[in-house]
Order: sequence, then structure tokens, then C-alpha cells
Amino acid sequence: MKNSWIVQSINNKKADRIPYWGELFGLSAVDELLENEDFHLYRFQNGEYAKSVLISDSEKWLCLALRYYPLDLIAFYSATDDFFAFIDGRRIRVSYGSDEENERLALKELFGPYAYREGRHTYFYPDKNHRTGKPPVWLYDQECVLAFEKLGYESPFNDKYHNVLVSLEYDYSQKDSEYGPWKKVYEEYEKAMKKLLTADWRQLRYDWEVAMLDVEFKAYDPERQLRIELNNLSRPDNAFKALNSMVLDDESVKLIAAAVRKGQIDNFDRIFDLKAYTDPFYVCNCIRMLEMLEQPRNMMGIPFLFDCLGDITEPYYDMATDLLVTFHDDVLISVLESQFKSAIEAEDVLKVAGLMAFSERIHYKLVG
Repeated sequence: MKNSWIVQSINNKKADRIPYWGELFGLSAVDELLENEDFHLYRFQNGEYAKSVLISDSEKWLCLALRYYPLDLIAFYSATDDFFAFIDGRRIRVSYGSDEENERLALKELFGPYAYREGRHTYFYPDKNHRTGKPPVWLYDQECVLAFEKLGYESPFNDKYHNVLVSLEYDYSQKDSEYGPWKKVYEEYEKAMKKLLTADWRQLRYDWEVAMLDVEFKAYDPERQLRIELNNLSRPDNAFKALNSMVLDDESVKLIAAAVRKGQIDNFDRIFDLKAYTDPFYVCNCIRMLEMLEQPRNMMGIPFLFDCLGDITEPYYDMATDLLVTFHDDVLISVLESQFKSAIEAEDVLKVAGLMAFSERIHYKLVG
């Protein structure tokens, strides 16, 4: 079943069709992002189809009850309290369609049982809109806020502005010494957020996941956390399970790299199998491990890095090319030519494009 954005939006011209982001970016700007998107019904892992949950063919958008959400910008879904939390911390209530139970099941499966835990939150009105009741309340997840700030966005909804925000909520008189600086932060924040419209959301999400690790696990001991996975590294699946479990922090990746150097991991069949990874972000873990291994030990990962050039839109593409260019051209050309020939024979247009883009970067002309 296919549904285009244009068809979906004919009878849904209200501003809330793109919750939060439509208001932030402007509906006309988001319309341009969505105008060429086609949607299909979400397919459960058991092969059945959801009745009214749609995913764009590009896998960038979720459509639920004629409302559209950018998937990479959703931090987590709470089935208990019926809300989405976005990566900047904003929480919005989920509006379900005609089959709420089926839609809940689809969202639970889509966002997984191991989504980020629900962090501390506060009830804040961002300005004097509370008089109109629109929105009646804004919820911000403070852990998401702190992670988002690590990406360079100073948030006016940080707990450090608690006094100002409470005063706004209850319409108390403002202290100029507090309200003035907060208002400047809020205005700059609005400007910065609008620039997200043209950002690479996949890369942004990956950077946010890494930042979230630092926020959530300040007292986290990566060596202890990975002890089970890395306890018996003579079994290669243990290392792969660690790499394919979540976005790992640097210390965790270093542990795996150290085990490779010590010879505790000597079977890389699954580790270097791109198709074995369940999430593109987990592929980045493997690339970071290869980077930490350094040359000449990491040369064994060159074929895997070329496998990562199959789609320039994936977050691991740039990471793979950045590492590949550190190798001498003589090592790369034979693999490049071989993979280019295979991609042409397989009529893999995306892989051909990815390899040609890389060849331009190393100033080598592919002929095919």
C-alpha cells in the first residue's frame, strides 16, 4: 500500500499535521521535505502489516493518524504515558488513529524495548502562551536537553533556568536579571533550531546518541558494562554482540580494540559482515574500532570499509571514507576496481555512486 504526502495531506491542512517541527520550521518548509515522499504500511517482524502506521520509503518519516514525525529526531516513545520525546528534549502527546491497540504495538516494536529510559522532566511553559492554553503544557526531558546541548545548542529549557520558567508558568513577575538573559538564549535557540531543517539528520542523530551516552552514564564503568560480552573473547560472537548492541562510548570501543591487539579476537567473519548489523549506527562502532587499531593492523578491515560505501546517506559512509583515505592508494585501487566492477554487474546504482564519490576524493578515475 502506497500513500504519498500530497494525498495524505489533502484533508489534513491543520498546523498539527507535523507536530512541533511544523511550528518550528514552518509548514511550507516541511512540505518541501515531504512532497516527494511515498509511504508504505509498517511491517511487523512476524510479517503482518500495521493497519494505519506508515513509514516513508526513505525511512525518514513516520505517519500516524495523518500526523508526520521525523524518525531520526524522535529520542524515544513512551507507551505508558503516550508521548514521543524528541532529541532536544521536547515531549509531545501521541495522537492515535482508529486502531489504537495495533498502533501501540507497531510503535513499541519500531522503537524497541531498549529505548532510552525516561529521564527527569519538568513542566514548563516556554512563554506567555499559557494564557491561550496552546499548548497547555510543554514537557522537556532533561537528559535529552543536556545531550542536545553537547551538540552546540544552548537550551532555554535547561534546569538552570528553573526560576524563570516557573515564573513564566504561573505568570509571576520577572526579575530582569534572570529573564533578560533567558530571553536572549530562547531567541538564539529558535534561530538555531530552524537551521536543523537543512541538517543531516542521520549524522545529527548519531552525534546525539554519542552525547546521550555521556549524559546517561556519568558514573558508568564501560569495562564492567561489557564484562559479560567481552569475558570470553575467544568466542567471536561476544565481541560482535557488543558492537551490535548500542552506540558505544570511546572507552568501550577501546576495550574491544585492545582485545584485538592482544589476539583475543581472531575471527572477524561477523564483525566485518555489514549485513549482520541491525542498525547503521552500530556499524559506526566497528569503524571506530578500526580507527583505534591504527595501521597496519586495521588494514584487514579495508574490504569492510568499502562495503560501507554502498549508500552515501548512511552515517557510516563519511566515517568509512575518512578512514580509507588514510591508507596508501596502492592498497585501495585494486579493491576499489573490484567492488566497482561488481556493483556495475549487479546494477547497484547506490553502490556505484558511493564508489565514484570516493574515487573522486582520492583523485582516481573509474571507468565503467
